[in-house]
Amino acid sequence: MRAVVLLALLAPLAARAHFFTFDFVTPSGVGVRTDGGFTAVQWVDSPDPTDLADVTMFAARNGIAPFTPGTKDVQFGPLAIPLSDPGNVVFWDARAVAPGCYQPFAQMDDRVEGRSLRPSAGLITVGPIDGGNLPPAIWVLNQDYEKPPLDGGNFALRMRVDDPDDRGEITLRWADGADGGGTLVQGLPIADGGGTLTYAFNPRGLPPAGAYYLQVEVKGFDGQRCATWWGGFLPGNAAADAGDADAGVEDAGVLDGGADGGENLTPPRGCGCGQSGSPLLLLAALVFGWPHARARGSARRAQSATRAGCACSPCSSGPCC
Repeated sequence: MRAVVLLALLAPLAARAHFFTFDFVTPSGVGVRTDGGFTAVQWVDSPDPTDLADVTMFAARNGIAPFTPGTKDVQFGPLAIPLSDPGNVVFWDARAVAPGCYQPFAQMDDRVEGRSLRPSAGLITVGPIDGGNLPPAIWVLNQDYEKPPLDGGNFALRMRVDDPDDRGEITLRWADGADGGGTLVQGLPIADGGGTLTYAFNPRGLPPAGAYYLQVEVKGFDGQRCATWWGGFLPGNAAADAGDADAGVEDAGVLDGGADGGENLTPPRGCGCGQSGSPLLLLAALVFGWPHARARGSARRAQSATRAGCACSPCSSGPCC
């Protein structure tokens, strides 16, 4: 009887508790370019047998900042592609789009969960259809979750540049997610054709802020530019321990061109209890365990309640709170 009651209580919750996964296959990093003004964008997603969700493709020139919604500079492909469509590919006709670097993202409309944006982990370089000079592209190779050492040492920012026609230079900037920010370093040289580059700096030398978001920009020899944002963030410095603020001084970091000499994609997530401590588990414990719990002492009941619950810790820092 208790099992029937439990199923009746959980069924409506299970029907509502769904989440559709969506991940781009291309682009990834840099190196994807239009060919004659066309390119393909591919993705993988989870099944949607009841046709609850659809996606529309957009692209933001110069990337998506982690603290703002994506700028819909270009819309490409059909509108409202059903998530149940097995194709999972769109061909982008970019012949009328200005040359530059663009970060695709999907706008998912879910009739249960609402609207969400799913950014790609890479850029598409749109070149001129007349065969002219290709614009450069740059991407940060660090994973979004990476942070500086706990002892306050340097953070190594790893970048890759794609510029088959020119040599260029890189500028690094930081922002606090509001209206503050500055330049970390500028004029970092990159080899002809692009390559990988590492720049290490100590975030404790930055002015006080709640969090630091990093933007990278590459400028080609012909003046064409590409800027994009790292998807992660660095914890901020409180005003009391910020130290010397010399973020604009170029000797604040260490440049490493990489061993290969040029060889060779949520925004922070929220804090709190995960799915493992969900109310469904607590509900199951109450339905099946309540008659037996009454027979035990008050101390045993308190221990059972503690084990069935979820101990949430407050966020330590950053914009996840």
